[in-house]
Amino acid sequence: MNKSMIKFQARRRGITSPYLEDPRFSEEQVTLIYEGLIAGVDVSIYADPKFRSDQMKEILDGLKRGVDASIYADPEFRPDQMSMIKNALLNKLDITLLLNKKLSYEQMDLIIDGLIAGVDVSIYADPQFDEEQMYYLYRALVAGFESQIDWADPAIPAKEMAKRFSKLLEEKREALKDLDTIE
Repeated sequence: MNKSMIKFQARRRGITSPYLEDPRFSEEQVTLIYEGLIAGVDVSIYADPKFRSDQMKEILDGLKRGVDASIYADPEFRPDQMSMIKNALLNKLDITLLLNKKLSYEQMDLIIDGLIAGVDVSIYADPQFDEEQMYYLYRALVAGFESQIDWADPAIPAKEMAKRFSKLLEEKREALKDLDTIE
């Protein structure tokens, strides 16, 4: 639907908004603003030309689902980051560590996995760690090795972290074997 048609439809429904008249918005942006107005959400949160339409879509989706989208309504967040934060909010997770704009989608995913697993994600929720490093730290925490992780350092390559994690797993297997022989 083009801008004129959207404005016409809005007038027919008795909906008025200066955002629909703003020439700085693209057709897709005007459509998303119109959808928000129909849904009864506060479109002022995303009705800003600084937002691309894919970002506006994530904000609108959050608003429609009852999320405080103002938390991630920042043009510096990519749509995939907005989606991760929105989903974490929907799952009632502490999103504090997700608000770093330098985190990739994959890093955010590992942080969310850690939050769901109940581990101390602050150990690896740092964009200085690449996704692979985060993965090994996450796995070590989930396996219960928190007190034995002395390698939570972005300077340590992921391959070295993988070796250290494997060593911890092997030690745990050996300890369990020893317990089996005692019984």
